[in-house]
Amino acid sequence: MTAVRATLCLALRNKGRLLGLCILGPLNTNSHIDEESITIVETIARIAANSLDHHLTQDDFRRSSTLMRRTDRLRSLEIMAGGFAHEIRNPLTSIKTFVQLAPQRQQDPVFIKEFSKLAIEDIHRIERLLHEILDYASYMTPRPTEVDVNHLVASCIGFISSSAAHRGIQVQTHLSPQLPLLLLDRQQIKQVLLNLLLNALDAMPSGNGIIQVHTRLVSEGDHPARVQLEVEDEGCGIAPDHLEHIFDPFFSTKHSNSVSEGAGLGLTTAHQIVREHGGTLTVESRVGAGSTFSVHLPVPETGPTVSAARE
Repeated sequence: MTAVRATLCLALRNKGRLLGLCILGPLNTNSHIDEESITIVETIARIAANSLDHHLTQDDFRRSSTLMRRTDRLRSLEIMAGGFAHEIRNPLTSIKTFVQLAPQRQQDPVFIKEFSKLAIEDIHRIERLLHEILDYASYMTPRPTEVDVNHLVASCIGFISSSAAHRGIQVQTHLSPQLPLLLLDRQQIKQVLLNLLLNALDAMPSGNGIIQVHTRLVSEGDHPARVQLEVEDEGCGIAPDHLEHIFDPFFSTKHSNSVSEGAGLGLTTAHQIVREHGGTLTVESRVGAGSTFSVHLPVPETGPTVSAARE
């Protein structure tokens, strides 16, 4: 304290933790600090400690949020990889057939023309799938673009359709035509939708149920228009005392014997992503009847309506 000509050194503490030190000066050997001044300084120190603790907590939350997104994305990638293998099986079969028959049918112009066209289309299909899964795995910073929500729904369902069919679960879509394009980070919203679809699958471990996905344009009174995306399952439902915690970090209703045991991060991540897009994520559920998760996303003030329903 002498070296820095300090008068006081205050400890910034909160909840028993030392967060930092505050040194006040300069040193004046003739000065005297009365009790009132000490009280004021200590009060300021407590306020500073609370502010610093809040800042550190927010920083920790941001770091945890980044980790949660990466963890949940890895879980989704596992399912996407299975869907990818299922999706490329048919085009690979047609390409293999063409390669095997080409030497024998090389003098047949109709065969060469038709199968060449089919093989090129299947190769482009595989390329699109590869680009999509690599893009999903590698993106880091948000990249808002115009997104067709119906197209996004169809893409996500394609990745989980194999797993759903294996469990005897039907996935039905009710997509409203002519939805406006939304300004979204496509991969982040895909992460949200995949998480909701995976949770719907996990909610029906015995299979033989139906998952319904709805999209619609919602406009009520003076409220801005929004696009609503719903994922409804016929699963076990969520207990009322769990509903208020469903978006809390590390809260999970899945048990070790469930189809896909969760760490309780997916819905927290999804909730934050939707909120950062200016939207809301809510849930309604009844035990034994199923759950409905609703995502509301804001519509840009101006923009074309080119989305088409996909069944």
